[in-house]
Amino acid sequence: MLQPYTSMLCAAVLVAPLKSGLATAQTPSGFEQQLFSEVSADEMRKLLELLNTLDRNSGSPGEFEANAYIKQQLESYGVPATSHTFDSYLSWPVAGALEVGGEAIEALTVAFGATGTVEGELVFVGRPGLVFESLDPGIYDGKQVRGKIVVADGMLTPQHALLAEQQGALGLIHINDGELLHEMIATTIWGTPTLRSRDRIPGIHMLSIKKSDGERLKAMRGPLAGKISTTVETQWRPIELVVAEVRGTRNPEKFTLVSGHIDGWHKGVTDNGTANATMLEMARVFQKHRDRLDRSIRFAWWPGHSTGRYSGSQWYADEHWEELYYHGIANMNIDGNGIRGSDIEQVYSGGWPVLQIFGRNAVSDVTGKSVADGGLRGEGNIYRPFRAGDSSFQGIGMPAIFGGVPGLPAEHPDRRPYVGGSGGGWWWHGPQDTIDKVDMDVLVRDTQIKMAMLARLSNAPVIPYRFTGLVTDFRSAVESIHTEAGAHLDLRPCLERLRRLRSVVRQVDSVLRSLALPPRDSRIDDGILRLSRVLHAALYTELGPYEQDVAGPLPVLPSLDPARKLATMDPASDEYGFLRAHLVRERNRILHALDEALERADALRQLF
Repeated sequence: MLQPYTSMLCAAVLVAPLKSGLATAQTPSGFEQQLFSEVSADEMRKLLELLNTLDRNSGSPGEFEANAYIKQQLESYGVPATSHTFDSYLSWPVAGALEVGGEAIEALTVAFGATGTVEGELVFVGRPGLVFESLDPGIYDGKQVRGKIVVADGMLTPQHALLAEQQGALGLIHINDGELLHEMIATTIWGTPTLRSRDRIPGIHMLSIKKSDGERLKAMRGPLAGKISTTVETQWRPIELVVAEVRGTRNPEKFTLVSGHIDGWHKGVTDNGTANATMLEMARVFQKHRDRLDRSIRFAWWPGHSTGRYSGSQWYADEHWEELYYHGIANMNIDGNGIRGSDIEQVYSGGWPVLQIFGRNAVSDVTGKSVADGGLRGEGNIYRPFRAGDSSFQGIGMPAIFGGVPGLPAEHPDRRPYVGGSGGGWWWHGPQDTIDKVDMDVLVRDTQIKMAMLARLSNAPVIPYRFTGLVTDFRSAVESIHTEAGAHLDLRPCLERLRRLRSVVRQVDSVLRSLALPPRDSRIDDGILRLSRVLHAALYTELGPYEQDVAGPLPVLPSLDPARKLATMDPASDEYGFLRAHLVRERNRILHALDEALERADALRQLF
């Protein structure tokens, strides 16, 4: 299971500083210092002041007004921009009510909950898990919930909503850990549903209630009956996606994608107005110096994040698949930066293994500070990208990178460990997420650090990936599954290919580290991307490069991970036979991907 960590959304947690493996420390280049000097708090404040007046449910007038301002500003900066309008399957929670024992209890319904009224006995099941964690599998042991209403502790999660519905529950009530009711979304479908995923559209009635009201319910004696009433508007709505690009000069078709969602709950100033302001300011400053960029920097303000479960970024991944696959270097998705109460003296970096060394060195160089690791490493110290935060490009294999000033320290009085954004601030997904929660000095510093990372990605002689860590993670994941599966599934052919692949990519990495300036050979960039794509899709996705995996926690190497169950099953059972047949096919898919990776790694090596 992944360690609880939300830096992909809010950069809120610091772990041990990374000091090993750093290149010789440098200072910001003259170009980077010029970029830093031109970042303007006044410019960013203009957008924040507007967003502080707008409710921005995706598809709402407020979202369109925010986009209109961004387009107007981009035009004034001379940044080419495109507006895409398309229909998206969105869910707006309108009203929720709970009645227990004749008493009305304040409640909030959720996006993608069912509409209507249900009544039933309340069944308390305990705490299923945090927002971005895997479920506790034992919460329903010994409990019969079919035809009843489940009551659980903690914020409502899509994975628990799915489980409760599968158990036959009529309704689901979650008791928040505080007195603020947080807006939530309850579908495990990533983006717009398809024929393959539509059966997971929730059909259960759901509510969140305050902690104090939940404690009163628990204290009531005897069997309790409750009535849930909900109104949720789930329908196709037109939404707008604004995309802008600062074109590079030497290799403009290659680009880093900088993104953040424009929609938000209520005013959503820290989720995600501060990121929107950072992006607009970066576009302004980079456009002035576009002649000093080799590769391009593309900006996308995603709609459909909060009420479409990342439908804007999913649409873009589908409709622009080819250029993302062949030309996208990295995705820097920004969410919840510039938080009041953040320690401006602290810095972090993170990202997929191919970019971790680059990101760490860049942040260390420009700040002169020890860099905290923003990685997401679980069992076996293996990296697992987050399935959240508009990371719609995992199947494509475009790696994420992030860095800057982290969110609230763990000991800060405004921090709540159970929220999933706004730097950990208690106001996340609530009407209190307003402009007073922003620290402009922190926002400027965070923006400067991100700009340095982007400038270095743009101007690196070759795309700065390193493959050894990725292949090491891949081998560790296969070894772990192989150990648990034992004789039930032979993964030794995978391990042998990974041994050979690691030898080749070590040679590739060694050459990439020592390349003299300036090779700038487009064939090398293309070869680097081709190798990364096949490895990332195999290691991190279950459905591959053309589909979206479930919106929820997934293990590393999800296609083979179920092999861990084989040793606990009856080999004579149908379930065992069906699972093993599936896993043999998945093993063949992974073997083919590793063979492709070997061919691509060898072809890349031959370019040097």
